[in-house]
Parts: sequence; C-alpha cells; structure tokens
Amino acid sequence: MECSFLNEAQNIERALTAIENAADHGARLIVLPEGIMTGYVGADLNQAAKRAYTKDDPRIAPFFGIAAIKHVYILLPIFERRGEQVFNSAWLIDDHGELVGSTDKTHLIAAEKGIFTPGRDLPVWETELGAIGCLICYDLCFPETARALALKGAQVILVPSAWRGNSYYTRWWDLNAACRALDNLVYIAAVNQTGACGDEFFAGHSMLCGPTGEVIAQADESEETIVYGQVDPTRIAFERELNTVLADRRGDLY
Repeated sequence: MECSFLNEAQNIERALTAIENAADHGARLIVLPEGIMTGYVGADLNQAAKRAYTKDDPRIAPFFGIAAIKHVYILLPIFERRGEQVFNSAWLIDDHGELVGSTDKTHLIAAEKGIFTPGRDLPVWETELGAIGCLICYDLCFPETARALALKGAQVILVPSAWRGNSYYTRWWDLNAACRALDNLVYIAAVNQTGACGDEFFAGHSMLCGPTGEVIAQADESEETIVYGQVDPTRIAFERELNTVLADRRGDLY
C-alpha cells in the first residue's frame, strides 16, 4: 500500500477500502504495512510521532468496526503513545472487533532511536487461525527475534514494514523473509509499503513465504495490490518432521 505522509484521513480511507476488498475476496487475516496511519518519512519521523495514538483514540475505531462487520482479523501497525513514551507498535484485532494484543518494535533504526521506545517482549497470540507472532520491519534482520517467536509456538509471523527501495534493500528484504521462514519452519507474511511517501521510496514486494522458505505469493516493487496466500498451520508439524533443525538445536550452547 502507498501512504501519504501525515495525511491520516486519506491513509485510513485507503486502508479501510483495502480491508473491505480483501475481506470480500475471502481473506480472514489482513496485514497492513508499518506507518499506515501517518506514512513514514525517516527525516521527519518526529512529526508522525507527535500524532501517536492511544488505544481509546476515536481515529482507530473504524478498524475495530470493520473487523467485526467483515469478520476478519486485522494487524494494524500504529505509532502508540503510552504516557510520555511513544512506541512503534502493531495491534492484532480479532474478527469480533476486539483487541487480541499488541507488540512493539524491538530493534530501532536510524532516526527511530531518538523518537520511539524499543519494545521489550515478543508475544505470541493463540487464535482460531493459529499461533501468531509479529516482528516490525527491521526486527526481521535479527534471526533471534523470529527464533524466539518460533520457540514460543508461533506458526505464522507477521512483518509489517516500511522497507526502503533500491536493489540492495529489495534483495535484503526477499532474503530475510525467506530465511526467517526456513530457519524456523514457519510462515512469514511480510507486508511492505510501496511507492513514494514524501521523499522516501519503498520496496514493495509484499510476500508470503512458506515453512521451507518458498515464496507462495508476492507483489512486485511498484504495484499497489493485495497479496493473497493460504496458510496451513498443520503443515508446520509435517515440515518439522522432515527438517529437524529446531529439535536438534543446541540450547545448552546458545
């Protein structure tokens, strides 16, 4: 999805339209990209953080409403204010329009370090769709994060992102998503902004990787589209019988 910097009304309208379209085509879990509400421009990120949300913010209500109306789960990335601190967060909303839980970006990059407070936990949410974890953008670059979620039982790891676009970064995105899936024999749903936002350009390439690292579905770099893919949590046990890296890991050494 392409975002407009600080144009929250437009971004929210486009996100809700995308959710409605995805739900009407059978989606049960819908993942939005990092910075969906305000857009993401690194040099001006402090302006976006000033508009951070709280859990009772009326600007968020339409997302809870459409989740209940369309009976879908939604992962909503959001800059969240808690007291004096602002977090780069993601909220999981269930198909009844209730908050399942939230998580915060644990690894901050560049300008984020002076604006956001880093997260201190990596939760896994048990849902009727399976066990779901979440990493936010740069977190994907750290193999330990996905491994921690997998060891907690995650079957699907969602990765909302605002991953910049050039040939190096795009290749890095593709490799990280596939490797984290294969490393842990899980599904990775990595959802990225695309196109321009302010003076930033994003890599697109939203993708779903299966538990052997294969790409099940992927968008191209410039295309604003909805990527659909099927997740089968029962396949994970099957793949882990064939590939025993998790069972064979040396927890006494690392």
